[in-house]
Amino acid sequence: MNMNEDYFSAPLPPRLSTTKTPSQLLSLQPSTLPSASGSTTPGLQSKATIAISLPEGVYAQQQDGVNSGGSGSVTTAPSFSDSTSIKSFAPTLSTGDNDVESMLGEILEESDVTFSGPFVEEIEDETEDEDTASEDEEGLSEEELLIRWRAKRKHFFILSAAGKPIYSRYGNESIISSYIGVIQAIISFFADSSDTLQSFESGTHRFAVTSSGPIYLVAISSIGETPAQLRSQLDALYTQVLSTLTLSQLNKVFSQRFNFDLRRLLGGTEVFLDGLVDSMTRGSPQVLLSAIECVKIRKAHRERINCILLKARLPNVLYGLIVADQRLVSVIRPKRHSLHPPDLQLLFSMLFNAATFRDGGEHWTPICMPKFNSKGFLHAYIHFFQPEVCVVLISADKDAFFEMREMAASVIAGLKSSYLIEHITAAVSRYKPIDIIPGTPIRHFLYKSRQNVQFTMPDWGKINRRRVMTLYHKLHAAVHTKHSHLKVCFCSRKQEEALAWVLPAFELYVVAAPGAKREAVMKGAQRVVQWVRAEEERLFVIGGATF
Repeated sequence: MNMNEDYFSAPLPPRLSTTKTPSQLLSLQPSTLPSASGSTTPGLQSKATIAISLPEGVYAQQQDGVNSGGSGSVTTAPSFSDSTSIKSFAPTLSTGDNDVESMLGEILEESDVTFSGPFVEEIEDETEDEDTASEDEEGLSEEELLIRWRAKRKHFFILSAAGKPIYSRYGNESIISSYIGVIQAIISFFADSSDTLQSFESGTHRFAVTSSGPIYLVAISSIGETPAQLRSQLDALYTQVLSTLTLSQLNKVFSQRFNFDLRRLLGGTEVFLDGLVDSMTRGSPQVLLSAIECVKIRKAHRERINCILLKARLPNVLYGLIVADQRLVSVIRPKRHSLHPPDLQLLFSMLFNAATFRDGGEHWTPICMPKFNSKGFLHAYIHFFQPEVCVVLISADKDAFFEMREMAASVIAGLKSSYLIEHITAAVSRYKPIDIIPGTPIRHFLYKSRQNVQFTMPDWGKINRRRVMTLYHKLHAAVHTKHSHLKVCFCSRKQEEALAWVLPAFELYVVAAPGAKREAVMKGAQRVVQWVRAEEERLFVIGGATF
């Protein structure tokens, strides 16, 4: 299907194939895809270890549009469709007062402000490093600080319904306070008209707004995400806030004092918010796909790790995990409790996007896992026994530290005596596309197993991560727009060729070298699917260990 959008060049014309045509190639069902050896591989019947199955009543009141599956089904994390967004058009301003639009222009000093204009953005090579705010700002004037703040291509704000600032990734309070006030006024303007503001555009910037109880979350981006994708990122940010406070505590403090300054309770946890925001600015496949990534390791090694965890398990352990490089290695859990990908994403972000826990010491910290139970705390024992590898033991008992320490020591000793630590550290290195398909033009891909709610991807190599992630966002939006029946999308650009392929069993997003023939990209995509099916039990945690 051709895409008539400004950010996609015209597709190449179809080329003749000596074997299957592209349409035949991409119409194959997963169950009939040939394996590397040429035979067909039956679909695995194992159930996902981390299937999303929200407990009744948990989180259901927090967000509209959350998709939940019935018994035995697997659904994705909360997602929103562009068509469900209530876009505010200029005629909505029935009062005839255009002060709202003028305030928007003041935020970013743009005169082209509209609530309904088209959003067009070219993907360019981006070398700007927005991952940190550690630039030396001493000695800069207020005007220079403001210019630097406005130059950022992505911002996240959290504010209370009373208009008090709670969090901003960039800028000091003197810079952001007035803009927070403008944002709060805009939201209130529509709320007073019984309208719900969810997204709007101002020049090249896109704004997304979510209201979560007593707080508002706002994302401003000129990178190119859709409102649905920005709201998914805001949901991750909201989950991070709840991990520190719990939903019950959040509602309680604001019910007692409407203008409460929430920064008093969040003090010291900004490092986790910063780490999450930085990862989403770079481009987070985890948040985009609403899935987690696992370390590729031999099935026999993973089973031996599971056995060590189960053998060392003590009564107060709820979950036990081995995590490496922000990827799951192994997990044990109760039979009746599933781990939800958003909760694991939250945990992994805290572990690896901040240096708090990576000092080699032992840590005992309360943590709310909102999709598991948004109203209470669990307690996590965290210990990095290797620079990129840690053991995480989660308990409902706040006094179980010494019990968790004893279990962790037993697990680490078992891993050492079995020489499994070496296998884990070796598996941290990612594979490359050329290792799978020699001579392939494919440079990178994202493969999501819908059944397992997990994904895999190769090493980023020398490609520009944020530019490629921007392209992945556009492909994802093209095939996931509500009422869209698009299952295959191919686009050609100066920098690369790209393909999205979506079937009930998987989602595949591929980026290939510029000028690669469409037929070669499609055949490469089929080879990737064949390889994943052959390596499925190494790439994903299937079934897992339960007690």
